[in-house]
Amino acid sequence: MRSAGATGQLTWNPCFFRDGDGSVHILIAISPDGAPSISPIPNLRAHEIHPTSADWTQWSTPVPLALPSTNTNEFFAWREGTTYHGIYVDFQQNARWIHVTSNNLITGWGGATSLYHDSWEGGQMLKKPTGGYRLFIEPGDNDRFVGGGYRYVEGSSTFTGFDNRIPRNEQVLMRNGKMTAIEGVATFTQWQAAKLNALPAAQQSPLADPDGDGLTNLMECALDLNPLVSDSIAATPVFLTQSAGQDYATLRYRRLRQLAGVSYVVECSGDLVTWNSDQEISATLMTDGTELVEARDTVPAFNGSRFLRLRVILQP
Repeated sequence: MRSAGATGQLTWNPCFFRDGDGSVHILIAISPDGAPSISPIPNLRAHEIHPTSADWTQWSTPVPLALPSTNTNEFFAWREGTTYHGIYVDFQQNARWIHVTSNNLITGWGGATSLYHDSWEGGQMLKKPTGGYRLFIEPGDNDRFVGGGYRYVEGSSTFTGFDNRIPRNEQVLMRNGKMTAIEGVATFTQWQAAKLNALPAAQQSPLADPDGDGLTNLMECALDLNPLVSDSIAATPVFLTQSAGQDYATLRYRRLRQLAGVSYVVECSGDLVTWNSDQEISATLMTDGTELVEARDTVPAFNGSRFLRLRVILQP
């Protein structure tokens, strides 16, 4: 992997990022030194590349991320609605972990917040359904064979309080791993047998609503809810977000990625008669393996009343 005018480059920690529009990016640290081994200081820096051909055989020229520091590594990104978040190692601050935000994946990164844990590696941040965040990191070369494995650190929704490292999988020696939601390994039928087997057959059907909360069994399954406990329809709230200075109705819901044979469709309408597909903004991976999805209307909210709906379709 090379950038313009450089030879013999070395790379570190490639991390895939899929944006809300479906575009794929690799975030990777590149050293232009041409040395026989990685020398992080002073020139290693996080870059972005993306495929320029459908078969991924052609790639863009690496572009450095406009971070507050110019000596960075292990950049990990995620998106929540219209805000991009990133964490990275800053060699200008003793290899400390830093959190930043931007409204663009490449430029404008700022609001740097220290997460501490100098010289630890393999960082990944996941959002918690109950609020706050969980940072996963590992010891690196210094003590990876003493205790081994990852640690996680609990922090607040404002990215403070990332203090005490808690062991997780201590006996497993892992380096720089990243997590993703498992996709397509469970079915509605399996969920039905596990959650509804004590109910009469009529109450086990996909369209039945045994807890009387207005959500069918299929919807409860798709949103990872309990079909025997009444849930508020606010599980899928509608609110306004801004794009190019205009307000758009936006729907937020949880998606169970490991559910096979089920599709999620968000549609928008101005009259409750004609429905059109929405635009997915982001899908944020949560610590419980679900994704928090934000989907936005395609028409500004000032154009009369606007409606959004989530359809869950069980494939035959």
